[in-house]
Amino acid sequence: MSDIILYAIGNFRTTFHVILPQGLILYRTASHVDRLRLMKWKALNVLLLVVLVAVACSPQKNSLFETPTTPGATPTPVSSGGSGAFSEPLAGTKWQLVSMGKANTPSPVIAGSTLTLEFRPDGSLGGSAGCNSFSGPYQVQGNTLNIGVLVSTLMACVDEGLMQQETRYLAALQGADSFEIRNNQLVIWYEAGQAQLFFIPAP
Repeated sequence: MSDIILYAIGNFRTTFHVILPQGLILYRTASHVDRLRLMKWKALNVLLLVVLVAVACSPQKNSLFETPTTPGATPTPVSSGGSGAFSEPLAGTKWQLVSMGKANTPSPVIAGSTLTLEFRPDGSLGGSAGCNSFSGPYQVQGNTLNIGVLVSTLMACVDEGLMQQETRYLAALQGADSFEIRNNQLVIWYEAGQAQLFFIPAP
């Protein structure tokens, strides 16, 4: 009886070796279809290898250290108050006082008097209290406003009412605790939010 030995590469047959009783060996080469299948298999292996190499060599982004941003958006700096390192809404603005006092019953400034307030980018402020000029430091944190010790000139006001108004104005600034800007107007709150200084942009 003949012995049949089958050699295979992968799932594709290649050559049959048929050993006859007389010791003769016959060879039958794989069919044309088998050879085409083998060629396709090799081509797929090569293609898979190329894809794997391309993926391994491509640059990968580390999402752990990326900050998601909106296209076209500019990062907003954190407000740190008059240090000048970061922008804050009061720096570089100039205002003129319109009224001051209790929030529900504010008193308008005396006619003919001009009281101003300027916030400088270097963390200092200044202005006119009506008769005398003043200056001092300030800090902003969120909507919290802290005004340091104010110094002013010592010119006496001709009118007693102007002198009293100046004293009230400087005391209110010294006691400021918060602020808000709305509709291009500035409100500075003092006396624990019970009283306010109301400003419009200075001409």
